Order: sequence, then C-alpha cells, then structure tokens
Amino acid sequence: MKTTDLHAELDVLKKSLTRVYTLIHELADTFPSDNAQILAIQHAVCFHFDLPLSSMRDKNRCSVYVYVRQVAMFLCRKHTNASQRDIAHAFGKEDHGTVAYACQQIQNRLDTDKKVVAQVAAIEAKLTEDKIIP
Repeated sequence: MKTTDLHAELDVLKKSLTRVYTLIHELADTFPSDNAQILAIQHAVCFHFDLPLSSMRDKNRCSVYVYVRQVAMFLCRKHTNASQRDIAHAFGKEDHGTVAYACQQIQNRLDTDKKVVAQVAAIEAKLTEDKIIP
C-alpha cells in the first residue's frame, strides 16, 4: 500500500483510533517505527481537535491549525525517539527549528494555561489507552 493511500484511508477512519493504530502496525514494514508512532500521534491529535489528518502537513497558518500542529510536534518529541529533523519532515517542514519552537510554545502554554494542560493530558491518555505510547 502506498503512503498516499494510507493517508487517505486514515482520514476516513476517524471512528476508531485503535483501528488506525492497528492499520499502521499492519503496514509497519513500509514505515520505520518512529514514523508509524509519529503518524499515530498526528492522527490522535487530529481526532481530538476534529481536524483532517491533512492539516498536519498543510501550509495553512491559521492559528487553530498552527496550534494543533504544535501540540502534535510536542507530543512526538516527548513520546518518540525521532530527531527534531525527522519530526519536521513528518510534518512537511524543512527546518528542525520549527519543532524546537513548537515544543517551546506548547511548554510555555502548559505552564500557564489549564485548558492546554487538559487537552494534552486527554490526548496522552487516549494514546496510552490505545498502547501508542507507554
């Protein structure tokens, strides 16, 4: 199955994060494990915010899309062994500095905004429940 086919199918499968993660594992031979985990985190974040998976690679600078991408980058950095460069590429970005900036922005918000704390905690709980992260 081609990567583009996988992305299309993941957009359709918003019903069950568990099913998506199972699908990613079935296709794991086409992805290194960090990439599969990044993709699963991207999907979980999109599912939580009710946005399409394509918003992760979109160049849209609308604050909602930027915030959601930053949350996903933060969680990828926190819960994978992927480098900032690899995470940036998974989001269609060239510069690893984008990931560093995103992580800093979300960490600053976590220190001051209870709503952000609750959102990140809810996503992490779902990722843990579905065995995407330990």
